[in-house]
This record gives sequence, structure tokens and C-alpha cells, in this order.
Amino acid sequence: MRTKISTLLLFGIFSFSWIDFTIPMVDAHNIQPQPSTRNTIMIENETFDIKFMQTGETFTVQGILVNIADRDIRGWASIFSESTGTNNRWEILARDPPDTVFEVPRNSVVEYSLSAKALEPGTYHIHTAFGIDQVGSVFGPGQTIVVQGDPFITHIPFTNIAYQLVPIVVGSVIVIAIIQFIQVPHMIWNADIMLEAGIVSRIHPVIDWFLYGVDLIEIVSIINVGMIMFSLIKKRQSNKKIAIKEV
Repeated sequence: MRTKISTLLLFGIFSFSWIDFTIPMVDAHNIQPQPSTRNTIMIENETFDIKFMQTGETFTVQGILVNIADRDIRGWASIFSESTGTNNRWEILARDPPDTVFEVPRNSVVEYSLSAKALEPGTYHIHTAFGIDQVGSVFGPGQTIVVQGDPFITHIPFTNIAYQLVPIVVGSVIVIAIIQFIQVPHMIWNADIMLEAGIVSRIHPVIDWFLYGVDLIEIVSIINVGMIMFSLIKKRQSNKKIAIKEV
């Protein structure tokens, strides 16, 4: 009996030791566990050119990506920022390699650099992050950067807004035009039913269903308008509650 208990205790001790050895844990800065280093990228020689900066200023991080796997790896380099009480707003201004997604050949080294502008004050711990599709991200050691100053507001050029709005407006006009034009055979079909002429209606159940189903398309618009009205009412009620509290 004692021999069995001793065997179980030894098995438990070696099992926990094996788990601690084979499953690396990351407990710093709330970073998720990284992929196995035997088949991925390692970030080395990570250096930052600044520790204290003002909003609107730019920092640069550079280092090397070491592929220790036996295959080529495609991924993207970025920064991982974390801070309490801020929105972690940064604007990437430059990257090298310049491609958003690039390849690190197997058993090779690729130099990288990233430049980002600070948009909000705070104390940040920033890491280089290299994302690998369907695998996850690996992180560099990181460094703390203190940003001071007022929040930096980036102005979006009107051309960018127009570039994004034009496809939306054109698409909406096309959808509205289609809905309006298909109302014409629907109206003719309705008139034919009222007059009981039998020219268009009651020829075939499928034709009747399609011409009747035109009205069903408007259900989407009805739901959309209803949701907009509901959100406006809720917003007005919340504003009234805030005004009453302030009084």
C-alpha cells in the first residue's frame, strides 16, 4: 500500500513538472500565450528610439525577425500597446518591409522597423507584434513609453471621406431604383386582379408569387426605419434623464 502511494506521489510531482516545462506561461502585461517557438518567428534585438514623448510625435521600433522553422512564414508586423485608462490610439506612419504582409524565408533573418504617432497621452507598454495566419502572434520584449500632452485629433481629408461614401451612395441609389422599377409590374398585376381581366394574374402560381413578393422587399425598409425611430426615442429619453439629474 505504501509503495502504491509513493508511486502515485512521484508520478504527480513529475507530471506537474512536465506540464510546467512543456507549457510556457505568459503572465506579464496580459499577453496571450505565444505559439511554440520551435515552429515560428522569434523577435530579437528589439530597440525603441524614445522613452518619453508628446502627443503628435513619432517613435520608431526596430529589430530582427528570426525564422527558426523549417518552412517559409508569411505574416504582418505591427505594434501591441496596452495601458490603463486610455484608448491606446496610435497611427502607423511607416513600416519596413513596406508590404503589409510579407514573407520570412525559413532559417533566415529579416530586419524590420515600425514608426507610429502617439495620439493620446498615457503610460504605455509597447511590443512589436508579428501576426502569423492561423497560428497567432508573437511579441517582442517591449518597452514602456510615457506620452504627455493633449489628445491628438487626426483630420480625415475630404477626398478619403468621398472615396468611402461614393460606393455606398451609388449602391443605395441602385437598390432604390430596382425596388421602384419592380413596382411597375406589381401595380399592373394588382390592377389585373381588381379588374379580373386575367391578362397577367392567375396565369401561373409562380408568376403570382413573384409579383406579390415585391411587397415583401419593403419589409427590410420598414424594419430599418423602425430601428432608427426606436434608437432616436431611446436617445431622447436618456438625454432627458441626464438633464433631470443635472438640475
